[in-house]
Amino acid sequence: MATNINRCQLESDESLILADLFRKTALQLSEKNSGFALIEQIEEVLKQFRQRELPKSREEFEMRAILFQIFQDLERLIRLKVDFYRDYHLE
Repeated sequence: MATNINRCQLESDESLILADLFRKTALQLSEKNSGFALIEQIEEVLKQFRQRELPKSREEFEMRAILFQIFQDLERLIRLKVDFYRDYHLE
């Protein structure tokens, strides 16, 4: 994920949406947080991404591909968190 983040050089609406999702994740991710709300937010962002216009240039296409990979990595991390919470949460 860090390698792809370092490759992002173009500021776009998609990168701002993803940055906001990272911020929300940082604020919410904790041992006692189930991660369920984050999964809902990830699903909402995916809907937003799918409704956006397609890239108009090769540069924009490549940047969106990198952003989508980062998005998928974040989603996998949150899903692991949710699974961990379900399996090991003790009250």
